Amino acid sequence: MWSWLTLWSPRDNPGGLSKPREPGTTGLERRLLRSVRVLRTLVASATTTAVLAAGCAGDRPWPAHPVAVSTQAFAAQGAIGTIDVLPLDLQLWSEPGYDVDIADLRAGTELNIMNVAVEALAKRNYSVGAMIDWNGDFPGGNALTRDDLLATVGSLARYGAAASEHPGQLPVPFLPARLGTTTGADATLYVGGWGYVAKHRDSTGEQIAEGVMIGLLIVSVVAIVALVASSSKSSSHGHGHGGGGAGHVAGAAGHAGSHGGFTASRGALHIHHGRSVAGGIVDAFGRTAIDVALSSPDWGEDPALPHGGGESQMYLEMTLVDNHTGLALWHAHQAFPASAASATETARAARTMLTLLPDRTSQPYAVTR
Repeated sequence: MWSWLTLWSPRDNPGGLSKPREPGTTGLERRLLRSVRVLRTLVASATTTAVLAAGCAGDRPWPAHPVAVSTQAFAAQGAIGTIDVLPLDLQLWSEPGYDVDIADLRAGTELNIMNVAVEALAKRNYSVGAMIDWNGDFPGGNALTRDDLLATVGSLARYGAAASEHPGQLPVPFLPARLGTTTGADATLYVGGWGYVAKHRDSTGEQIAEGVMIGLLIVSVVAIVALVASSSKSSSHGHGHGGGGAGHVAGAAGHAGSHGGFTASRGALHIHHGRSVAGGIVDAFGRTAIDVALSSPDWGEDPALPHGGGESQMYLEMTLVDNHTGLALWHAHQAFPASAASATETARAARTMLTLLPDRTSQPYAVTR
């Protein structure tokens, strides 16, 4: 039996292999196909390296365990069913020279965080009661007078500082007015904090990834130019039509060769027009041993906080108060490497905090994390 063996010239078969031609392809097309395969492998390897570099070289790790503490009774008994929510007390300012509408940014951030809070409460088997606005109103009527609301927000805004001085404990909050008397809710949630908004700066990981991709682009261009040059050279040995096209491509490739914005929180913005409370005054529950005095923090004037340059930051604190006793049931606070300009980051910060809120059916715990 006869068998046929096709022999290729060294130029068309440099490896000396005996294999059939790909139908309808020229020597140039085969070289292009081989180069594309090599380049594709190079792209995949470099892309993987860039992704790993970006992931492993993160400059600002996300805090996994915010400071949180709750009472055993709250975590174990499940007596709290309905929770009112006070208006978000958030103060924002921006890096000098950063052109951003802080007022609009705060409005969007407030809505974003509140949506996360409502969702988290529902997932933990709580019923959301009144969503109280800055006039003390809610869809069903009036929960607090405006003055009582501002005084309550101003007091709870300082609760995080008091809790930091008593690790693992829940200080007695100062409550100028009783909560839940109109709404009938079991507890009230306060959410507040501050945010410093700065221009985006590439992290070390992002810089590494960018460098890898730029290097990859350079290598790719060099490979293509070398391939085209090789094809152009081969055209002088008889491939007139293909060489003309390659020469045209090679020619084309060679030719191608002040001050920052500021906005106080809504509570701080109006608290100066509300009533002032002297130390030692009896609160709405008749308590004189007050751990938290009524005052409104002016975060934007705190020299210890970021103001000029650096990365964006956000601080959140949340306090849940028993409407019947006026005592704190749960508190959490944490600073995050987050920007109020990013809806994703602000939502993540709020979710991180609320993951530590005990479920209505959870087991008791009262620890500081």
